[in-house]
Amino acid sequence: MTSRYPAIAADITKLFASRDTHAVEVAVLQPADPFLDMAGEDLRRRIFLTESETG
Repeated sequence: MTSRYPAIAADITKLFASRDTHAVEVAVLQPADPFLDMAGEDLRRRIFLTESETG
């Protein structure tokens, strides 16, 4: 099993901490509806979406 973070992650974390910053967790997967609403019906007809068992 590989680490979630690269080897340099600890050094980067220390650098940001020394500058009084705070780490945040950003969701990678976003809901598709806002993007599809902006992209329009043409794109909506050509894509394939999947959902998990919980929606």
